[in-house]
Amino acid sequence: MPKLPFIPNLGDSEEWQLLMLIQPLFALELPWSFTPTKSSTDAEAAAEAADFVSTIGLFKSDVRALPGFLPENFLSHTEFVNCRKALRDLLAFFDGLVDSNVPAIDGADELPPPSEEAPSTWGAGWYQNVNDVITWMGPKSKDAGLLTFLTRPFTAIAQIVTRKVEQTTGNTKVSDAASEAPRYHNLNRLAAWVQHHNLDTESWAQGHQHREVITKCQVFLTLKHPIMRIQNGGAMLRSVTHKLRSSSLRKSHSPKRQIATTNWKHRKPRELSHQLYCLLQKRTCQVNGAHKAKLQLDGFLLDNLKEPLRLGVFLSSCPPPCYKVWLPGQYSSAKETLIDSDHDELDLCRLFGQHHRHTDEGIPILSLLFIEDYMILDLDNIDSSPSVFQPASPTMSLASVVESGLLGGPHGNGQFTDGDKAMLALSLGRCLLHLFSGAWMQEVWTTESIHFLCQSDENEDRIFDIHHPFVTCSLAKVSRADYAEPIRLTPTTCEPFVRNFAIILLEIETGKKLDIQDPYSPEFQTVMGDHLQRLWASPRGAEVPSYIGAILGCIDFAEALQRVNENPITRFRRDKGNQADYICSLEDVRNIIHLRVVKKLESHYAQFPDNIQVFAGGYLRSPRSPWTRTQTFSGLANSKRPQHNPTVYSSKTPLYQFNSRDISPTSTDLVGHTSAFSRDFEQFHRRFIRPIMRNGDKRIHRVKIVLLDTGIYKSQSDLHALRQKVKKYRQRQGFEQDKDQDPIKECKSFVQDQVKDKTGHGTHVACLLLEFAPDADIYIGKISTTMEFADHEPVKKAIEWATEVVAADIVTMSFGTTTPSRMVEEAISTAQSRRTFQGHAPVFFASASNHGLRRPKRTFPGSDPNVICGFALDGNGGDNSSLNPEYEEGKDHFGTLGVGISVMWEHQEGKEETRLTSGTSYATPVLAAIAANYMTWLDMNAGKLGEPLYMAAREKRGIETVFRDLMSRKKRKADEISFISPWKFFQFMHLETKGSILDPILDSTVLKIDSQTADDCLGSIRSKIVVPGP
Repeated sequence: MPKLPFIPNLGDSEEWQLLMLIQPLFALELPWSFTPTKSSTDAEAAAEAADFVSTIGLFKSDVRALPGFLPENFLSHTEFVNCRKALRDLLAFFDGLVDSNVPAIDGADELPPPSEEAPSTWGAGWYQNVNDVITWMGPKSKDAGLLTFLTRPFTAIAQIVTRKVEQTTGNTKVSDAASEAPRYHNLNRLAAWVQHHNLDTESWAQGHQHREVITKCQVFLTLKHPIMRIQNGGAMLRSVTHKLRSSSLRKSHSPKRQIATTNWKHRKPRELSHQLYCLLQKRTCQVNGAHKAKLQLDGFLLDNLKEPLRLGVFLSSCPPPCYKVWLPGQYSSAKETLIDSDHDELDLCRLFGQHHRHTDEGIPILSLLFIEDYMILDLDNIDSSPSVFQPASPTMSLASVVESGLLGGPHGNGQFTDGDKAMLALSLGRCLLHLFSGAWMQEVWTTESIHFLCQSDENEDRIFDIHHPFVTCSLAKVSRADYAEPIRLTPTTCEPFVRNFAIILLEIETGKKLDIQDPYSPEFQTVMGDHLQRLWASPRGAEVPSYIGAILGCIDFAEALQRVNENPITRFRRDKGNQADYICSLEDVRNIIHLRVVKKLESHYAQFPDNIQVFAGGYLRSPRSPWTRTQTFSGLANSKRPQHNPTVYSSKTPLYQFNSRDISPTSTDLVGHTSAFSRDFEQFHRRFIRPIMRNGDKRIHRVKIVLLDTGIYKSQSDLHALRQKVKKYRQRQGFEQDKDQDPIKECKSFVQDQVKDKTGHGTHVACLLLEFAPDADIYIGKISTTMEFADHEPVKKAIEWATEVVAADIVTMSFGTTTPSRMVEEAISTAQSRRTFQGHAPVFFASASNHGLRRPKRTFPGSDPNVICGFALDGNGGDNSSLNPEYEEGKDHFGTLGVGISVMWEHQEGKEETRLTSGTSYATPVLAAIAANYMTWLDMNAGKLGEPLYMAAREKRGIETVFRDLMSRKKRKADEISFISPWKFFQFMHLETKGSILDPILDSTVLKIDSQTADDCLGSIRSKIVVPGP
């Protein structure tokens, strides 16, 4: 069997590779010039010249931002073709800017072939063929809404499929525009010339060699153009970025999934699937035994009320028993008017045999229509040269997937994401409901009877459509599908199917094969109880309460069904042969499965973001020699289902603590790191924030920060000095009145005490806000008089005041408790509906904790999903303290200056003394100050972004994206906490100065560079922030 190539990736296409070779050149300060319209007057020409300068500036900014728009995921075939077409139009535009006088370099007219590690288009044929296997199964419903194929990041595929690709693989290319790519002779020659002369494109982006590159390359470019041509090029750029952005599915900005309730009363799936089973049974031979059929278990499709119902089925080949080759077909229910009853009975064995002989390349997918006793070939979906796919059939059992470690568990993290497992479980649960007691449930389901679509060679197995596997059934005539009597449903006959499903759910979640042979054996109680209690007690247990509830709902299914039948209205249905059992209605059975199992799986599935990257997609690798690990289990589990999450909290009222800790005053290195951080911050603020703040403009809407802490002591010397410094700064801006100059706007106490700070904590935090956010207005809310407090009410009232009265942009809270408060949680949640003066929701910040690994989880409210949590690092970004809690998978860990903070406070004799302190308490206001500066800069550039993008960039998700993707820096990739600093985003060249303030005023060259840097930052915002849909 030939080696299979990679699925094509846009980043490996010839168009993108060529574009990235020449993109840095057109992003430079080339000496563009303007050709006026012939009929224009002098005044009109001057106006056009001004517009030309502006157009060129936007054009260069968009060119610089282009690399950031490369989709992080694989694209569908249509998206791939559309993006390449847009790239070709753009390359044609650039090709027209290059003269034909570029010296020819050997090989310049043709890009080198793709490397073995990253081929570009050679995989297109295989992409189409395997995609046929996926698409024949019919469209998924809106709830499924996921591309089950081609959605793995390229690096992940590269790790999964480690095989070499040769040009002589023999795979057929897709016969579309991709195989008829135009040749950009001028651009190719220019790119080859640049490479030949060792003009490093990477160094261009870093700001070096500009003059050399411009000098050497401008002789090959046409730099004088009318404004219309540059505008056309800008339109092509925007078309490219629009297509790339719409195809790039970002992971962290998607809203929570909105899932439709399961249609548990919908009987059509069971009836139609039963009809299909009977037809398959009648239309296949019984020579040496019965055929077998594999039905795809797609609960999202079965739950769709729309007709026709399309069912994917594989039939074993003829003559039976032969289970090595499986014949795929798509069977669609049809209306009576579409099928003529005067037709010969269809012989499926002969039909598949005929079509199988049409090609030696694989097995065709046949499309058939069925209704009641009739089945015909769907001629409307028959291609004269039917498409084929590489051999793939549902042969990889779920048990093998578990044992190979693909689901995670003790063998590692696995390749199924938590979202994949949630979607698989819900799909199977809906199938259990819709197919229950039908022909496709002749036997109980186990991980051995459920199979995934699989391709195999000598090295590995590759499985597809991982959310929708298949179940195998015999088509033997002795099947109960032939019985004329209705199937007798009792708690005793129904229970094994549901109890076995509990085993399947637990094996999917834990990634372990459970040693349970019989759902009524003693080991069922022991093993299931042991694993469930371990899961409850683990950190994972807090994330899957609904999933665990579904498992428990399966276990006590019979008891619930018994209670329904003990109702006086239903007692008459007692089974005469067994006085302890009852005859149940199918509606009762389905209702209990829905309430106790499926609804809980829906809740679990709905917690994942509505985003493809949460899901691994449809292509995973399993090693050919899976290893297993055995483990013995002991202990007797409690048989009674717990009514609530068994996580034990203290009955004591939650204790909030301010996360601050004094450290040794001899830590000179920490003091130095803090000073360096302050100097860099001062330079950033002076160069990028101060120039955009208009002098004396009363229309400025300053960012409002509400600080909830121990109050404020306005006479404290550090606070007084910083306050006066900010007043002078605002006075220089042209604000003459004291109320406009004073950054501290209001102080309010929510405890029975004055607002004066008696501990110093609130004052120290206020000092950090004044130092790092001098353009923001500060509001003080006192919620405690001591460093520990237990009353939720002041916090709740302060949050309401901050969001309803002040209309704060930012609320910062440097305290936390190990026990969440429902009152405070609801106050934060309610605040999300409040809006600031400019229409934004408030952004909450809270400290992580200072307990380190002693209490490893971040405290509340820092753990609340509506809050950005702050971690403490030193001024150089080092995490050398023992303050921060442990790393939590799937969560952001934003850290900044919080270690080595010098503070001043009065001791008992009334004199002030300086001490060194640290804590996430201090990192949190610094993080909030960074966000405030970003908001200020964003507000002043709102017109350049457009309202939808500006609004998205200023909300919590947008700020988290900027922190994560644009302001984050790590020394090593393995580091757990990201160091957040604004100079990582703006990437300005630090200027050495004698003092902390640049003096004299920055010269025009620096200002020009900074202005271009700010434009680049806007381009980064455009590439990273995803505007939510309507």
